Amino acid sequence: CQPPGHSAVADHRHHFAFSALQPPALSQTQSGADAVRGVAGPESVVLTLVPAARSQETVRYSDEAERLFMKGVELYRQEDFQQSVDLFERVLRMSPPVHRSTGAAVMKAKALLQLDQNLEAARTLKEFLTTFPGSSYAADAEYMLGLTYARVRRYDIALEALLLARRLIPPGGSPR
Repeated sequence: CQPPGHSAVADHRHHFAFSALQPPALSQTQSGADAVRGVAGPESVVLTLVPAARSQETVRYSDEAERLFMKGVELYRQEDFQQSVDLFERVLRMSPPVHRSTGAAVMKAKALLQLDQNLEAARTLKEFLTTFPGSSYAADAEYMLGLTYARVRRYDIALEALLLARRLIPPGGSPR
C-alpha cells in the first residue's frame, strides 16, 4: 500500500517509489534519503526528481580543499598541467562536496584540454554538468565542452554546446 500521490513499480531487483508530489522540505543537514526514508519502507529505493543532482546536498568548507585548489591553480599557471589535474581530482574526490568542487571540475577540464586529453576533458565536463547543473560555472563548462567537440571535429555537437552556453549566461551578464 502506497501513500497518496505515490505509485510503485517493481522490477526484478528493487522496489521503486515515485512521488507525484513536491519533494519533501529538507533541513540544511538532512539528505533527500533521510527526508523520505519512511515513505516506502527500509528496503525501497526512493527517487525524487530535483532541478540539480546535488542541489540538496550540503557543501562544506575545507581548508584542505582550499589549499589543494589554490596549489592546482598555481601549477596550472606554471603550465604544469598534469600535476594540476591530480590536485583538482583530489578535491573532486572529497565527500561530501566541498566549496571548491565545482571550480576544481572546471579547472581539471581546462588542464586536460591543455594536455590534449579531449575525451577525458569532455567526460569531466559532462559529469560536472550532470552533477552540478545549477552551478554558476555551467555556462563556462558548456562553452569548454563546445570547444572540445570542435577540436575533434564534432561541429554539430559543438554548436549545440556553444548555443547552450550562451543561453546560460544571465541577462546582462558576460562570459568569464
